[in-house]
Amino acid sequence: MFFLVLFIILFLLLTLNRTQMTSHGSSDDGNALTHTDGLAREGFPRILWEVLQGAGYTTPPQYAVQQFEKHRVPRCRVRMTLEPHPLQPGWRSLDSESFGYRAEDTIEAIALHGLTTFCGFHPLELATHPIGLFPAEREDDPMWKDRVEHAKDIWAIYPGQTAHLTVRCMNALYRLQVMRGEAMSHLMALLEATKITLDNREELVVDLSTEMVEKDLQVEQLSTDIQELEELVGTRENTIEVLEDQLINTQQQLAEANEHLDMHHQEIQDMEANEDVDIEGGEEPASSVDTAGSGRPPSPESSVASFAH
Repeated sequence: MFFLVLFIILFLLLTLNRTQMTSHGSSDDGNALTHTDGLAREGFPRILWEVLQGAGYTTPPQYAVQQFEKHRVPRCRVRMTLEPHPLQPGWRSLDSESFGYRAEDTIEAIALHGLTTFCGFHPLELATHPIGLFPAEREDDPMWKDRVEHAKDIWAIYPGQTAHLTVRCMNALYRLQVMRGEAMSHLMALLEATKITLDNREELVVDLSTEMVEKDLQVEQLSTDIQELEELVGTRENTIEVLEDQLINTQQQLAEANEHLDMHHQEIQDMEANEDVDIEGGEEPASSVDTAGSGRPPSPESSVASFAH
């Protein structure tokens, strides 16, 4: 019963891991890659290598790690590569790629996926190996169900190795769950901070929208005022044009009046000039006539009378 519960937990974890591996797209390519074999500490990479080494592989899997940020969220992409089997070149490749949030849990997850994939590719070769009890990739895998039903035979053949491998898998699974829990807690904190920022932005947008509506009303009022002022300016311009026409007419009339005045002044000056000429010309004939008629110089009285005339 204990091992059945363990297998169910491992199966659920594998299902979650496959979902995570197939639900992410490509990431930024500008970040540097780091390479590791993941064997520095206990975990699924070490378990996977021991199984592969027992199957005849000579080189452990290599993990290319790339850490980056996407939408301000820390992400990690790990690509696992394995050289072909030296004696079985036709065996299917275990190369795969997985996305996570940190390097440690992503390497553990892809190694777990590689272990499950290898067991699914070689069910006959691992029929009597303790790792054959490892959860299969498909829930309804009939060969895996048959191995689980005969698990007591494997325990009877390899009791110590089976117990040791089971404990190691439980420990690696626990560590993976802890690391994913920490990553999830970090993501939740990031999500909460993002939600607060988003709420603040929404409040700011509402305030700006209200201010924009008020500005629109002010602009509309100003537009109405400008239109009224333009109409008033048009009326004033028409009035100015009428006044300009009146000013021109008045100036023309004033010019004509000035011409008439100049003409009258000229006529008066001409008349005065003519009178002066007549006066001066009339004294000489009267003196000659009087002198000729009487034969004597004119008397003073007659000269006065002639001047008065």
